[in-house]
Amino acid sequence: MMDIQGITNEKEQGATSRRRLSWKPRLGSLKTTRQTMARLFREWAGGNVDDQDFRTGTWALSQIVGAYRVEKELEIETRLREIEDEIGRAK
Repeated sequence: MMDIQGITNEKEQGATSRRRLSWKPRLGSLKTTRQTMARLFREWAGGNVDDQDFRTGTWALSQIVGAYRVEKELEIETRLREIEDEIGRAK
């Protein structure tokens, strides 16, 4: 049975529930992903998100932040190579 929020009643269905967030996660950039992490924390601290959903959400968001970090590291390496090439040509 589903309630208004779309949360499955585990006792009746015998399945894991999936809760809908009342807000849309923003994942388009590192900044907005970090803001989403902060909002998830505030929602959990306020009792609006249970512990398991909080752990799952923070793990998923951490993976996304890690991907952004790798992307940024690659950008830095590319820029460093370009600078080193310019210095090498100037000699």
